[in-house]
Amino acid sequence: MKIEDADELIRKMNGKKYLIIGNHDKKYDPRLFEDIRDFMKVSVDGRNFALMHYPMLSWPKKSSGGYQLHGHIHARMEYNEANRAEGIRRYDVGVDANNFFPVSVKQIKDFFGAQMSVDDNNFI
Repeated sequence: MKIEDADELIRKMNGKKYLIIGNHDKKYDPRLFEDIRDFMKVSVDGRNFALMHYPMLSWPKKSSGGYQLHGHIHARMEYNEANRAEGIRRYDVGVDANNFFPVSVKQIKDFFGAQMSVDDNNFI
């Protein structure tokens, strides 16, 4: 995909955009993003998420219920299902594992179960 096409897709997306830099993010328009980082911690309705391009073995708040959201590995949904089955709160939000769509907080809530109470309109 050309950088101009990617920028146009980003412009069309609703909401605030944050770029978590990955190994292919060499060129991008910084004006399209609220913030650009290698790593970010966010809290949505009391739930803690650690965002990084790469999957992590350990992340902030892991031992107290935190979730890690990542991309990079181009996994399929089976990867996320295996993590859940093993009690690992790590989720590949990359498009490969999610029918080439962004992942909403509601999807993560539904995937990990009713213990998560979050605003369904938020996307991560």
